[in-house]
Amino acid sequence: VNKHYADRRAIPADAPEGFDLAALLPPHLVEVYRASDRLVQETGEVYHGVEPTVRPDGAPGESLVIKFPLAGPAGRACVAGVSVDVTAQRRAEAALR
Repeated sequence: VNKHYADRRAIPADAPEGFDLAALLPPHLVEVYRASDRLVQETGEVYHGVEPTVRPDGAPGESLVIKFPLAGPAGRACVAGVSVDVTAQRRAEAALR
C-alpha cells in the first residue's frame, strides 16, 4: 500500500505487511475489490473498470481502476493497480443525459 492510499484510508504507518483492508472498508466494497483482484490473479490479464469507493470525507464515490498481475517474492502472483477518483466526472456525465 502506498503512502497516499494509506493516508486516505487512515492506515497506521506501522501496519504490518499483509494488513487486511477489510478492517477499514465496508463489506460490500471488500467484496468488489477482492473480486477484481481474483479476476486478475486467475486470468493473468489487466482489469479496467469503475468501482464504488468511499471518499476521504466518507461520501460514496466512484474510482476508475486498473489492476494488473505482478510477480511477487518467490514468484508469488500479486496484483498491483492504480485508481483515480472519477466521482465528479461521472456525476457531470449523468447530469448531461
